Amino acid sequence: MRILVPTLLTVALLGCRDSNLGSEGVDSGDTDASTDTGEVEPGTVPACGLLVNGDAETGDLTGWDSLDGAFTAVGASGSTPTPISGDYQFFAGSAARSVMAQTVDVSDWAAAIDEGGWTGHVTAHVRDWDGDDKASLRVTALDEDGAELQGQTEGPFTASFYRERRVHQALPAGTRQLRVDLIGERESGNDNDAYFDKVDLCIDEQPPPTLTDLRRGPWLNFVTPSAISVLWETQGDVTGSVEYSTDKSFDESVSETLARDHHEVRLTGLEADTTYHYRVLSDDAAGEIYSFRTAPASKVAFDFAVWGDNQDGPETFVHVAARIAASPAEFAVSVGDIVQNGDEGDYRDQLLAPLAAFASDRSFLVAAGNHERYGDSDGELFDLHLAQPGDEHCFGWSYAGAFFLFIDTELDLTAGSGQHQCIAAQLASPEFAAADVQFALFHYPPRIEFWTWYFYDGISIYDGDDDVRETLEPMFADAGVDLVFNGHNHLYNYTPAGSYSSTAWVTTGGGGGGLDNDGWRTGTWDGIALTHHEHHFLEVHVDGKTIDVTARRPDGFALHEFTVQGD
Repeated sequence: MRILVPTLLTVALLGCRDSNLGSEGVDSGDTDASTDTGEVEPGTVPACGLLVNGDAETGDLTGWDSLDGAFTAVGASGSTPTPISGDYQFFAGSAARSVMAQTVDVSDWAAAIDEGGWTGHVTAHVRDWDGDDKASLRVTALDEDGAELQGQTEGPFTASFYRERRVHQALPAGTRQLRVDLIGERESGNDNDAYFDKVDLCIDEQPPPTLTDLRRGPWLNFVTPSAISVLWETQGDVTGSVEYSTDKSFDESVSETLARDHHEVRLTGLEADTTYHYRVLSDDAAGEIYSFRTAPASKVAFDFAVWGDNQDGPETFVHVAARIAASPAEFAVSVGDIVQNGDEGDYRDQLLAPLAAFASDRSFLVAAGNHERYGDSDGELFDLHLAQPGDEHCFGWSYAGAFFLFIDTELDLTAGSGQHQCIAAQLASPEFAAADVQFALFHYPPRIEFWTWYFYDGISIYDGDDDVRETLEPMFADAGVDLVFNGHNHLYNYTPAGSYSSTAWVTTGGGGGGLDNDGWRTGTWDGIALTHHEHHFLEVHVDGKTIDVTARRPDGFALHEFTVQGD
């Protein structure tokens, strides 16, 4: 810790969120600090939350100066996206070029700045409408008279969904003001479709991360006997590659063809049931060494883990994930709600950071829930952060004599819909028929007992998902699905085979989100044999046609055990 000056100035290391420094595990934009300058004690560094109305939640341009064009604050509509948080976002309007800026007096930090080594960081969520128009960020250091000392611009950015972006500027001596510019440029159409939300300005002593610095990862998806996908993220757009081998010679590699900051590389031509060592490279910068094991090519006994509804509970999910990592699970699957609002910060903090120890060495797959679309209605960030078969929302996957059907219950399940056709095709597939045991995974349960806030004329009207109960349950029984995993209710429910059909069901929504409790009971489904209001995950052991399941708390205690015998 440095003593900056012989005054009351102190280094308050908790004052700035770590993601501005390029490290993992803390979201740079999930607080509302950007709306109120009063959170930071003047003169204390590092410091964040220096902007007024950085999240647009005043519904207008309070705090900002319109320098060019037609910036406004807008909500979601048929012609505007959903804000990344809150009700409003900044929109660049109809002008060919729109610029608005906010200048912040940083003279209270003068002593620290003049000593040197401090940086101004701007973090924002940025997008356009359809990938055509351009959005940029700029931060400029000014002297006490407003004269420009140095400035840095990042962009243009053209992603058609919200992505977290950053711009950094080392602060020269004499800096007394910082100006943040939001810039939108129209490339086509009638509107300048650049959008900005959750804009934050910080001062801290860390230098800007290089583009090749790892922002998060790596993590693994979609393992088969001959292939696996490796994903990671970097601070900027660089060309990535993966080197791998069985003996740490790293004599095999697969490279991307385009520079990007979200990286996904599929390794193919691998040997079955074999351990490989790998490392990711961003340009020529090599990361740490990890390992993975490919799936068996034959029917053998194996273990896996199941979790659900960890959203908005990373402080609990980190313990659940640690227990999963310590288990014999060869892979993990989730029944959805892996994030709260579907934004970049959620994927980092609520999923990838807690799951890091497991996911860097073992693969996982996810059946999408409803929360993934709260701030990402099209599920684009879900698709970006995962590498899954087919369209990533309805697909079949085989492992060592078992078949897994993943379904997205946010999509239409009725007869004739695209997903219904996908489900029917998977249930009729040779892979399904050849498996010893068959599983299905999705989010919404067919029966719910514990949500009292769905009322009509004083009567609770939500007792589970009708489409799941009326459409999927008969399909599963006819096809011979042995066990279904779902979530949504934040609890553990077990429904044995024979209660409603030949299929057994288990609700495993205890991954980290706030738990349901018995005071929320709406009624009783007689076939549900057991309920626990506890955080947990499932350990599953498959040996031929025998499926042994243990619901386990983060402390290791077994809540419940049951066995399903496949046909």
